[in-house]
Amino acid sequence: MRNGVLKTETSGEGRNRRS
Repeated sequence: MRNGVLKTETSGEGRNRRS
């Protein structure tokens, strides 16, 4: 479950930062 949260947080931040 921790891996899922980390993946979502990293993906969300990377997408927001690229935008």
